Amino acid sequence: MPKTDTLGIIGVGNMGAVFAGGLAEEGEEVLLSEVDGAKLERFVREHPHCIPLTTVALLQRASCVVFAIKPGIYPPLLSENARHIGEETLLISLAAGLTLKQLQSFSQGRGHWVRLMPNVAASIGEGMLSLCTSEQVPKGRLEGFVRRLGALGRVDMLPEELMNVATAVSGSGPAYGFVFIEALADAAVRLGMDRARAYIHAAQTLQGAARLCLETALPPAQLKDSVTTPGGTTAEGLYALEAAGFRKAVLDAVFAAGSKASQLSQKNS
Repeated sequence: MPKTDTLGIIGVGNMGAVFAGGLAEEGEEVLLSEVDGAKLERFVREHPHCIPLTTVALLQRASCVVFAIKPGIYPPLLSENARHIGEETLLISLAAGLTLKQLQSFSQGRGHWVRLMPNVAASIGEGMLSLCTSEQVPKGRLEGFVRRLGALGRVDMLPEELMNVATAVSGSGPAYGFVFIEALADAAVRLGMDRARAYIHAAQTLQGAARLCLETALPPAQLKDSVTTPGGTTAEGLYALEAAGFRKAVLDAVFAAGSKASQLSQKNS
């Protein structure tokens, strides 16, 4: 995205804060809008490169607008303010389940929509960001925005039919990982390790495993086998996981999250 473009963010919750800090180029001003005036004031004090505006003023000035708001807020907010959206404005939705067709309808056909599903690790530049858009989005504008997203983590362009899958896997996935880290640490504590050290061991172990998958590009099953000595401790632990239905529990969790994302799409139809 050329520096002449102006970035605006509606909503300064957790993800809005990530985008305000992560997407802003050096010396760039970011336009912000938030219905909670006190929250907006606090945020601007902590982020001096951000300029507080009304939603109307932001939509009139920004050439790229990130909507960091809850799905249910999109219809009324856009219905009330659609006339202020420029025809060529790039509109970024972070809402799970809202389709491009629905978003375009909410904005009365104005602007170019991009669906983006980030995850919480974007806050440290290690996110998994999935996005889709229509063919009408100007190629140069989209490529510029995708380059910016690289500051937040790994980016993948998907067909829209896979966005709910991305929501269930990478969007919700960190929560599954945190539960697993917590469980590993709980087990370490049970065996005599102190809590602080147990969290470090568990988290670093998962981080290392994930990096091996990404950097070697080997199938997870092959990496698992490289750790599993016949008759050894890992084989015994894996057997216990399988006996407890660990693999099926993960499959069921992702399927449930994906089904919920699909329900959200239907609810807003």
